[in-house]
Amino acid sequence: MDVKVTSVPSTATTGTQSVSTPKLGYKFVMYNTTVTNINATKRNVHTSYFTLHDSNNYTYSASYASTFPNNVFTLPGDKVNGILIFEVPQNAKLVNLVYNDYPGPYGGWAGNVTVKL
Repeated sequence: MDVKVTSVPSTATTGTQSVSTPKLGYKFVMYNTTVTNINATKRNVHTSYFTLHDSNNYTYSASYASTFPNNVFTLPGDKVNGILIFEVPQNAKLVNLVYNDYPGPYGGWAGNVTVKL
């Protein structure tokens, strides 16, 4: 699996009703993200496979407000693209975004990709 990430300008609100504004002392960070199945057999791609990491070793899960598709099964050559939104402290120094598509107890790791920010 291959992951490409581009930071996009964050807005004060996400535009969705589930999470419209960040908590006090937090901000939204947004990434245009593309996952490409390079040579793995049929693999599921899901928002929950992404974690954002800061310099203090804190991790953040993608917000429900993300527009990245969930439960998309891919074959080699397929791409999945969308916006990942994370809610992080205002002063967080973000260092990397990790994609892990561990399929559960019956399969191996196909994609464990770390993208430095």
